[in-house]
Amino acid sequence: MTEITEIRPASIHDEFGNLYVHAKKVSNPKSVLYISGQVGVDSAGNIGKSCKEQLDLAWNNVDSILAEAGMSKRNIIDVFVFFNGAEQHNVEENKGVYAESVLDYFGDDVPAMSGLVGAGLWLDEFAFEFKLRAAI
Repeated sequence: MTEITEIRPASIHDEFGNLYVHAKKVSNPKSVLYISGQVGVDSAGNIGKSCKEQLDLAWNNVDSILAEAGMSKRNIIDVFVFFNGAEQHNVEENKGVYAESVLDYFGDDVPAMSGLVGAGLWLDEFAFEFKLRAAI
């Protein structure tokens, strides 16, 4: 049986509170799912107009992928987010919007998480892109 355990060492400062966990240990996984970079695009190819709308679309896309794999968001163990640092995006505001969406999406069961701000993404309209790993 797969067991996923949060690792939160008391010796490491937890600067961002409950936004992420320092690590997740997966024991005896039946399968591991690697999810390619997800962006805020709907099934018709329309890009969300705001960072919040893009995040809602991206999390919906993640839910679809997980369901197809027989998993749920509780199986996500790791998220890496790339923020678009191009001039037309307010990165500091988008980081706050992302943080709120993470807490809304995951609740108390947050994954391990990292991120960076880059000069741009595949399309300038994308506010972010994230890739994930899940295990069952």
